[in-house]
Amino acid sequence: MHINANLDINLVALDTADTLTCLVDLTAPVPNSKQQRPGQSLIVVLDRSGSMAGEPLEGAKQAIASLIHRLAPQDSFGLVTFDNTADVVIPLRLMADHDLGTLTTLIGRIDDGGSTDLSSGYLLALKEIKRSRTLSGIAGATVLLISDGEANGGIIDPVRMRDLAGQAFSKHAITTSTLGYGPWYDEVLLEAMSRGGNGTHAFAPDVDSAVHEIQNVVTDLLDKSIAAALMRIYPQQGLIAGIAVLQDLPHWADGDAVVVNLGDLFTGEQRKTLFTLSVPAIHNLGTASVADVVFEYTTLPDLLEHTVTVPLLVNVVSRDEASSRIPDPVVEVEQLLVDIDSRKSDIATSLRSGEVTTARRTLARAITTLNTTREHLKQTSTSASLRSRLDEAARDLLRLADDVTNRDANQAGKSVMDSFSATSRGRQFRGRPTRRAPNSDDET
Repeated sequence: MHINANLDINLVALDTADTLTCLVDLTAPVPNSKQQRPGQSLIVVLDRSGSMAGEPLEGAKQAIASLIHRLAPQDSFGLVTFDNTADVVIPLRLMADHDLGTLTTLIGRIDDGGSTDLSSGYLLALKEIKRSRTLSGIAGATVLLISDGEANGGIIDPVRMRDLAGQAFSKHAITTSTLGYGPWYDEVLLEAMSRGGNGTHAFAPDVDSAVHEIQNVVTDLLDKSIAAALMRIYPQQGLIAGIAVLQDLPHWADGDAVVVNLGDLFTGEQRKTLFTLSVPAIHNLGTASVADVVFEYTTLPDLLEHTVTVPLLVNVVSRDEASSRIPDPVVEVEQLLVDIDSRKSDIATSLRSGEVTTARRTLARAITTLNTTREHLKQTSTSASLRSRLDEAARDLLRLADDVTNRDANQAGKSVMDSFSATSRGRQFRGRPTRRAPNSDDET
């Protein structure tokens, strides 16, 4: 795996406290062969409540019936459905032990039912994974939950559901991904579950989009090249007063260190993570190692465990020399994008509350801030990759502005939440459906 760690500033003034931002950039390797990859476990949790009747349910069933043909004999598959109750339609077991014809028949027989007790379906899926693990010994699994409606039974609190998904991920290596289908699902609840479970959340406004997003989840699952990646930030004694992770990633304290759970990476995926270091005054000139960033991960398909240590070095100089320091523009750009992600969350909250004017103003300020940085970068940097990164963010914001202007608040809020989920954890998501957006060079 390619690992790069950059501080925004590597010059620190003598006898002066400072705050440094570190950008960690990971790129997952591309295996030479995928033929002998280890098996992956997938259990789909499908909403079959009354609101799914007709085309939504039929489209989801077709997508699920299609995905099973992409699984290898060493993969495991299961299917749980829920309305006001939950049922195991297909037990989670190896594809080698399934009959494709039987699976297709069982999927085709799923019919719509009553109300929406989403938590019952999710909890039953977790139990099914643990049951299967006891029998097969296969570690780790992915839950893909598909729903089109507001949860109106069982646990409906997003914080509790996020905690459940977080416990499943941290204790049992169960990733939770969610797909919101149509205009009426609870995007706050589904996004919270995917965030706690270190998975993905996507908004599918129609059947074609839903099929596409289901295919993306399966593609990423079968295309892993890094498993169980952890980042440990170890401060050097006396040189760090505090560590803060800037993105909403699963992390915890381990003594003086901070551990960030990065989970799995698919082939060629690039992952960006930001954290700050509070550096107290250093009283000696010269180079100082303020922290070590240790990466632990397993490569696939060889299942080799790796540990890589990257020291973070600063040069302690006089105050006069430090006064002329220039922050790294790469780190500055990523800090800006993290701030924009925070604004997306605010916009989604405003839209959900019906405060459309507030949402538009927040979005306009975000676009203005981004465009100011783009113009500054054009004059000060020749980096094509940085310009491309900002152009991509600009296209996304302008698409959201188009949605907020031309769609109702409910639909626009789901679109904003979808964007927030896709960008706010430093991940790359491939193959998202292209939606209409203004030219990336337009100004708002």
